[in-house]
Amino acid sequence: MGQYSSTTKDRYTGPVLVIFLSLDFGKNEKSINYVLKRARKAAVGLKGKLSIAVASVTDLSYELSDYGLKSTHPASEILMGIADGSDYYGSDSDAFSAKAMQAFADSFLKGELTPYVKPDEPP
Repeated sequence: MGQYSSTTKDRYTGPVLVIFLSLDFGKNEKSINYVLKRARKAAVGLKGKLSIAVASVTDLSYELSDYGLKSTHPASEILMGIADGSDYYGSDSDAFSAKAMQAFADSFLKGELTPYVKPDEPP
């Protein structure tokens, strides 16, 4: 488990579940620690199948649309997506929890998810 950013994303060779949140420890330490604790626990059971990483929702806001995600409250929201090569999957879960993260990962591993396809840009 590590940080997912424009400079580190090439380190992930297989599918990776990315948790987007505010990584401002000064303002969001409690939420970051909550997410990291649950992500580390889930990572143990997913080892060898799916990597888990955290990413700054503000630094990677330009990538959210690849997953079909939209940030409305970057300071407080937690979003999840899975990147697998050129395919991107966004979670439709409204609230982050260990259960929601595990269900999202399980659905991906069972092949139950459909990659997000960006709509064509209007002319």
